[in-house]
Amino acid sequence: LEVGQPMVDHPDLDKVAFTGSDVAGQKIYESAAKKIIPVTLELGGKSPNIVFEDADFESAVMGAISGILRPPDKPVSQDQGCWFSAPFMTALLNA
Repeated sequence: LEVGQPMVDHPDLDKVAFTGSDVAGQKIYESAAKKIIPVTLELGGKSPNIVFEDADFESAVMGAISGILRPPDKPVSQDQGCWFSAPFMTALLNA
């Protein structure tokens, strides 16, 4: 929370979206509640793919697919979801 706490406490913050541990999420939620701002939490190590608009389209799509559809017997963790920026999602839906 060395970085997260000052961000949540910033006076210009209107919403918090956080992906991470349960403990950090609880602290962020409590801080945001004091300011009465909306919070979206993705907690418990869900291994999300986060894709920003400047990502290489084909690499991002193939990486997301291979991470989610990885055989469960592989020793690495299987990804649990994808978060795409709005421009990237529009491009994906139009592909």
